[in-house]
Amino acid sequence: MIKYTVIIVSTFISAIAQYSLKIGVNSLTGKKDIGMLVKSVIFNIHILTGLFLYTIGAILWLYVLSKFELSKAYPLASLGYVFSTIIGYLLLNESLSIYRLLGIGFIITGVYFISNS
Repeated sequence: MIKYTVIIVSTFISAIAQYSLKIGVNSLTGKKDIGMLVKSVIFNIHILTGLFLYTIGAILWLYVLSKFELSKAYPLASLGYVFSTIIGYLLLNESLSIYRLLGIGFIITGVYFISNS
């Protein structure tokens, strides 16, 4: 059971990293010069936080890969799509159409079948 918990935590951390990166890049408007853009990225706390969280997620994912067959582990990473859609809806006021909800349902169903195979 701990192996599946690590998958959920790893994919959730990666989704939070995406949220942090999105907030960071949204604040970079108007950077016309590549040097200014690079400097802004290097000193942007949201982007740095996102990259840090990705590192943590990747370390956890290495644990997952050591415990699961790749053909079972990688499809379970699709939970990241579910988490990022929910985070986008709740924190970024992104739309959540019936098609996205159906897609989430299909992903969760697929994860269920793969995890029980």
